[in-house]
Amino acid sequence: MRKVSLSIALRGLVLGLSAASFGQVIAHGAGPSKVAVKINTKDFKTQVDAAGRKGAVPEHKFKQVFKPGPGSSVPVGGIFEQPRIGNLGLLFPGIGNTGPEPPDPDLAVGPTHIVEVVNSDVAFFTKAGNKTFQQSAQQFFASVSPEAFDFDPKVIYDQIAKRFVIVDLGLNDTSSGTSSFLIAVSDDSDPTGSWSLFKVSNKQTVGSNNYWLDYPGFGYNKDMIVFSGNMFAMSGSSGFNGVQIMAFDKTTLYGGTATPFSFTIADDFTVQLAKTYDSTTPVVYGVSQESQSSVRVTAVERQTSSAFSVKQTIVNVPSWSGYDQFIQGPGGVPVQNNDPRILTAATLGGRLVASHCAGVSGSDGRPAARWYEFKTNNWPVAATLPTLVQAGQVNPPAGHGYNFPAVCLDSKGGIALAFTKIGTTTPGQLIGCGRRPSDPAGAMSAPVVLDSSTGSQYGGFSTRWGDYFDVEQDPTTVGKYWAVGMGAGDNRKWQTYIKSFVVSLPDASLDKSLPSAVSISGGKLSSGDRPSLFTDDTNNYIVRSEAIRGLGQLAGANVLFALTYTDIDTMRVTYSVSGIAGASASVFALNVTTGQYEQIDSVGLTTARQTRNTEFTPAQIAKYVSTSGGVNLVVRGVLPVRAGRMPGVFSLAVDKVNILTSKKQ
Repeated sequence: MRKVSLSIALRGLVLGLSAASFGQVIAHGAGPSKVAVKINTKDFKTQVDAAGRKGAVPEHKFKQVFKPGPGSSVPVGGIFEQPRIGNLGLLFPGIGNTGPEPPDPDLAVGPTHIVEVVNSDVAFFTKAGNKTFQQSAQQFFASVSPEAFDFDPKVIYDQIAKRFVIVDLGLNDTSSGTSSFLIAVSDDSDPTGSWSLFKVSNKQTVGSNNYWLDYPGFGYNKDMIVFSGNMFAMSGSSGFNGVQIMAFDKTTLYGGTATPFSFTIADDFTVQLAKTYDSTTPVVYGVSQESQSSVRVTAVERQTSSAFSVKQTIVNVPSWSGYDQFIQGPGGVPVQNNDPRILTAATLGGRLVASHCAGVSGSDGRPAARWYEFKTNNWPVAATLPTLVQAGQVNPPAGHGYNFPAVCLDSKGGIALAFTKIGTTTPGQLIGCGRRPSDPAGAMSAPVVLDSSTGSQYGGFSTRWGDYFDVEQDPTTVGKYWAVGMGAGDNRKWQTYIKSFVVSLPDASLDKSLPSAVSISGGKLSSGDRPSLFTDDTNNYIVRSEAIRGLGQLAGANVLFALTYTDIDTMRVTYSVSGIAGASASVFALNVTTGQYEQIDSVGLTTARQTRNTEFTPAQIAKYVSTSGGVNLVVRGVLPVRAGRMPGVFSLAVDKVNILTSKKQ
């Protein structure tokens, strides 16, 4: 990504432009059509050519300033302790240092392969981590005569049409130079083989000034492939020409002809377009910053194969703070971040998510991972405007920063968030969080380390980090994601890493195991039997307490389970309890290795029923599930001795004791 010095106050005033009304969209119509040039990746004599490249992405000098804005009353969620990320799959190195900094890594996930792009290489991997192809972008796009300088690559896997699409930017920054989209479309879900290549000009001329496109947005839906970018002045020109949006009819593009339909939004900056994972959403949405407490939602709609429209509206979000441009890495090296622009967006089933960096607080400028979920309300096809559903921010621990968050979502209501962590003792880690729809609004699970740098220090020649990472759905498994990020590799250079993980699924998506046996572990059975534990109803398993010297009154039930499989990814225990105020209930699980019971949950009892859900970590699953699939739990209530006097008898009511599981993928 290239940047030039620019200051944006609140859209209407943009350096080099006259004042423009909000959402002023200029339609330019269709540009010249380009016929595809066909290549076959099997024809490259050396399939994996990872030789270093020359050159570097120029230094960023951009400064973006946003006014406070109106704000939103939606609270900002944080993190909660329960894990939501499991089945930490294969971690493998992606593309290594190619010369330019930063790498700008992006990935796309198909049924059997992953395509990764960086500055400035393209690589294919099997999902087992076997690299089958790598070439420089210059070599990959050689047949369409790319400019000498290419940068800011991105890639998607179109889950609707089952194809990979790559875009790379080309630039010859002279007074009469060129600026282009380099586009590649695979012929099917296997990237190895035939691709269609296009070179489409995105240069704009206004009067005597020429503009080039930077920092692409890349989205798609059932009808369109859409790109966006910031339009900066070329050498010998001046000003800033806002955001260009360029749409392609997908059927025509995939058929071998690229006909661009372009628009200019004169008072916007960095419209991040959404990948659309369902085949019913009629528009491609985009998100951009409007102020420190509002965003613009953009909608690109295709009326026909030759008629498109672009509309915008504002949605208020909770206020965020700016953050420091540098984070101290190991050895006192200042690692350079970016600005608060929107980084990623995705859409599925009327839900739209987006992410960006924000300061921890007004007094703490370390970068944190901010994310949003919006309800699109089928706007603009319908009249109801988009609304904010929830907002969250994951703050880093002391001495660290969270950088370049990427967000994605799945059809079960889950959300995945991935970003990198840098600090004085951390040269770079890839971090993941997740949430289920039943989790507290705006909250993400505690961060999980997906990858750690192999090197001890990052330096390179510029110490620039980013400028974006990615997290993507796996099209074959709901709730499974793949993330790409960077860390410090050998010789202080960057190295990218690819990691799969699963965001645990809602209860309805898991396999329910009912108790196979139940018995008293303390006290006396008052009423109930094994079927009493199956469902949440008034038919409880009730145990009257007994006095235990030095402890108090105790009542407990021992519940056994026989699971149908042992290769478990997600495991959740659910139960309901009630009793008496002042008593507490605890759940213990038998450690199959030591033979000892270990406490996994506790709650203060009341006369009202309380339902609890406890999710096991992978380490707990290994400890508490026997090789035959057996699990032994004890639900115990205790009313402790107080002031040396034994308390009175109470009854512990237990219900809905079930174990929910899913298999490893």
